[in-house]
Order: sequence, then C-alpha cells, then structure tokens
Amino acid sequence: MTYAYYGYPLDFLQKAKKNLEAVTKEDILRVAKKYLKSDQVQILTVGNPADFDEPLTVFGEVNEIDITIPTPVAEVPEATPESLTKGKILLEKMIEKMGGMEKMTGVKNLAAKMKLTQVTPMGEMEMDGTLNMVYPDKIHMSINTPMGEMSMVMVSDEAWMTSPQDTTPAPGAIKENLTGTLFRDPVLMCKMLNDLKTQYVGESTFDKKPVEELIISGEKLSYNLYLDKTLLLPVGVKYNTIGQQGPTEVTEYFKDYREVTGLKFPFNKIAFEKEKKVSETSFENIEVNAAIDMKIFDKK
Repeated sequence: MTYAYYGYPLDFLQKAKKNLEAVTKEDILRVAKKYLKSDQVQILTVGNPADFDEPLTVFGEVNEIDITIPTPVAEVPEATPESLTKGKILLEKMIEKMGGMEKMTGVKNLAAKMKLTQVTPMGEMEMDGTLNMVYPDKIHMSINTPMGEMSMVMVSDEAWMTSPQDTTPAPGAIKENLTGTLFRDPVLMCKMLNDLKTQYVGESTFDKKPVEELIISGEKLSYNLYLDKTLLLPVGVKYNTIGQQGPTEVTEYFKDYREVTGLKFPFNKIAFEKEKKVSETSFENIEVNAAIDMKIFDKK
C-alpha cells in the first residue's frame, strides 16, 4: 500500500535488491570521484578526548569545538552578615522541625519504593521504581520502564546507566541531576552544614503560601529553598539544571509529610520546568538506615 500510495512499482523491494547487487567497485569509485571532493572533506568526531587511545592530531590538523552545554547560573544577591546569620538560624530551625540534628546526622542511608510519573509528549507515563542513597556520595535509582529495568548509579565522581542491554557511562546531564539530587537532600545538608553557605533572601510566596526563602550554596551548586512560614518545613526548591530540551529552571513542590523513625519526609514531590509539569514522585515507603545490598553500587 505504501508503494502504491507514493507511485513506486509494487516490486520495488525486489528491484532495489537486484540493482544494489549489480553495483560494482568500479561504479562506486566512479561516482565517488564525481561527487566527493577529497580536498574539501571534513571529518567530524564527537567524544571526550580523554577517552581516545591517542590524540586526533595524528591524523592531521584538528579544530576543537566545545559543545558542552553549560548549566545556567542563577543570580544570587550579595550576602551580608545579617542575611547569613538569619539564614543559618532558619536552617537550624528547619532541621529541628524535621527531627533534630542528632537524628538527621545519624542517618547513614535511605531506601525508598516509589511511583514515578513522567510527562511525555504522548501523555503521562507511570513507572515503579526504587531509590537508595548511601551518604555521603552514593545514589542508586532504578525504574521499571516499558523497555525493561533501567538503573542510574553514581558513586563519588563516577556515574553510569544500566539497562537490559548494557552498562554505559551516564551522560553529563544525568550525572549532574544525580549530583544535584544528593546535594539538595536535607540529610546530606545536615552532614555538610559547615561547608554550606546559607543566605536569607526574605519573605516570599511559594505555591500560593507565605514562605521564608533561603539560598543554599556549596562549592559548585546552589538552590533556593522555601520554608513554610509557620511550620518551617521545606515546601519546595528551585534550581538550574540540564533538562531534556537543554538548560532549564526546575521548581519542585514538596507535599504529604510523614514521620519515619522520628524524622519528617515529604512523600510527594512534583517537578515543573518553567511552569510546565515534567514529573511527579510518590513514595510508597521510606526506610532509614536500611539493610541495603551494597552490590547495587558495583558497575556491571
């Protein structure tokens, strides 16, 4: 039907195979000499030079083009002694509301089962998954996709992805998102509190509610943290990252706080990119200091 619709002969496939088999090396060379200008050929190589077995200059002159997509840097107001002092006080109050510094720093790991809803051009797609975080530098996220189980793993500075087919290094955007997930985690925040700069921005509105706004900054990353003005629990964050369409700003909303071994965690997180919903994570359960099989962090 396709051949008839486009006006091809109905035996097009058979004719194409027969004609291709009739092509000789001489035919290829003749056409190549006519259409391919050897003095104008340019070879484009895409990759990380550090992974090459030898420099590309062995083939001749190389013109390097940096195609790294930089993460947009948010504008941060200049900190003052007053804003830093108030920011630290509010953060300490938040930690106390979430369960206290002693309990938070006593968390060695978190293990959770979740349902992830991903918004795609074809609609919302719901998938089951697990999230394991071992502090300070390990994260393992596994999702059951229609193509099979997909895992994203980061251990220290190395990140990779595992599918039913193979294991490959994680793209820069995936690694950056895993790093950010750890960095914005409140438990890790407590553990590295002395290495963070907490700046008070002021009173604002978030999710149509009055909040206290803070900026949490590390050596390379930063994000805006919003605390419920009355409860002083985190109701959301805003940060810059690399999305599916390139650099973007993400706003996450935290809802449905529940108590787990004396600590309070949001069991629902909804993420928006520029006011458009992109995902929702609903945790079925969260376990503190779980018996995690550390083999999940081994590269297969």
